[in-house]
Amino acid sequence: MVMTGNSFLRSRCDVMMCTFGVTLHPSRLYFVGETSYDNRLPIYDVISPGTQRPVDRSGSMQKLAQGLAMIVEKINNSIDKTEIQWIMVMDDDTFVSPLNLELLVSEYDPQYSLIIGQSTCGVGFCGGAGYVISKKLFKQFPSFITKCKPSFGMSQSDQFVPYCIKKRTQVEFINRKEFNSQSPDFYSTELGYKDHPDGFGRAVSFHYIRPTEKYVALWRLHQAYMPAR
Repeated sequence: MVMTGNSFLRSRCDVMMCTFGVTLHPSRLYFVGETSYDNRLPIYDVISPGTQRPVDRSGSMQKLAQGLAMIVEKINNSIDKTEIQWIMVMDDDTFVSPLNLELLVSEYDPQYSLIIGQSTCGVGFCGGAGYVISKKLFKQFPSFITKCKPSFGMSQSDQFVPYCIKKRTQVEFINRKEFNSQSPDFYSTELGYKDHPDGFGRAVSFHYIRPTEKYVALWRLHQAYMPAR
């Protein structure tokens, strides 16, 4: 599930479709945004009726909870619902390695309630790094997820939605160093080393990969070092 907005459909989302998106079946890739009429992308408008358009930052905070509700409903109604074991949440400038993600989740059993990402950004997750949610956990979402709202001190959806999930289900966050909330060059700096004090893992994600030329270049390097499958 990719969190996006109308202004980034051409500059970011098209590039995602042409890089890691080609490794996925279209039914497994969801762009959650504020329009449903773009014929180039599998994008869904999840903004509540009555919300002022164009959608401002406050309105955009609806996307995560509403998007998760929509995706779980679609999974439950799909013919291949038994095959889908994980949902990954990411931003539209997040680079993801499908192979490294597959290796990471293979260490866990999706029949347990799990949410895995970089949880070193205070409350919730480092949203741009992305995080994955197990089937046992996302099957519980229909009963409460759309009720997850901002609260005092938690206005960002990557804060209040994971916090709400944790409060409702008692799931514990799993922090993994394979998720990276910054771009690769950041991790050669002093701050970058502090971001992962226990070292670095086989990267599942990087955030802030802009402009699109950098995204494409990183994908080409990634493909060059991936073993043939």
